[in-house]
Amino acid sequence: MRDIKEEKNSDITMEQVKPWKGYTLEEIRYQRVLTLARIEMEKVKLMSAYQNVMHGEKSHKAATGIMGRMFGALNYFDYGIIAYRLGRQVFKTVGRLRK
Repeated sequence: MRDIKEEKNSDITMEQVKPWKGYTLEEIRYQRVLTLARIEMEKVKLMSAYQNVMHGEKSHKAATGIMGRMFGALNYFDYGIIAYRLGRQVFKTVGRLRK
């Protein structure tokens, strides 16, 4: 079994590690430009979503695909009818299985 002192001696010492001198001005400017670009893209997304809500348009993410379009066209009454029919079918099936 190894001794704790041996493990500490096998670690890298502080003299062997190069001290970190920080970022260069070029790296800081690059990070700043990236951050500003991300902020601007989020602003555009938010403004687009806000305009859609204010004009009563649906999000085009929800309308992608066949299921999104199908559920986007239904109102609450349609959901109620579908739930009633589905529930009735499930209860019939469960009743048959119990007999």
